[in-house]
Amino acid sequence: MKKILKLVLSLVILAGAVPAISSKAQAGVISRFLEQDEDQRKQAETERVRKQEEYKREAKAQAAKKPVAKKPVSKPRVIAKKEPVNLAPEEDGNSCWICKPLGSLIGLPVGAVAGLVRGGVSKGHQLAGDFSDSMDSELAGNVVGRPGGAIVGGVSGMLTGLLNGAVTGVREGWNDPFSEESFSLDGDTLDYDPFEF
Repeated sequence: MKKILKLVLSLVILAGAVPAISSKAQAGVISRFLEQDEDQRKQAETERVRKQEEYKREAKAQAAKKPVAKKPVSKPRVIAKKEPVNLAPEEDGNSCWICKPLGSLIGLPVGAVAGLVRGGVSKGHQLAGDFSDSMDSELAGNVVGRPGGAIVGGVSGMLTGLLNGAVTGVREGWNDPFSEESFSLDGDTLDYDPFEF
């Protein structure tokens, strides 16, 4: 306890001494400026004014030497908007006569498998959450609702996803062969809706 009191007392004494030391130091700086004699102050002021005037003369001389070249005024440039080109179906850039039927043929099984997997996952996830939320008890929702919803949603999503993926594979395989849409792989897996044809 005595050590803490000694420490606090020494900090208080030290805190009082710091402002006194700094005020003496400031007084010494101020008194040195005040002790300049009047002749030195006038001479310094005259020198400052002379340098200022010299700087102004040099700035005016440089401005007079280098005339500012004016840029010629140019007419504003008008950018014409391009109209979208509507191509006829035979000129759509897809001149491959085998691509469309081959795209549909490959899109059918790949789209069906992708639709089966994505439909089962997305509907299973959605219905698991819905069944769990519809239960009154949180325990019953997690034990009964989630697995039941996952099974019902998974099976129904797989069946409709299989059909949806096959139809999408044929249709988009013809319109846009070998694309993500033709293989039912576009977008996030959980955003896939197998019931939307």
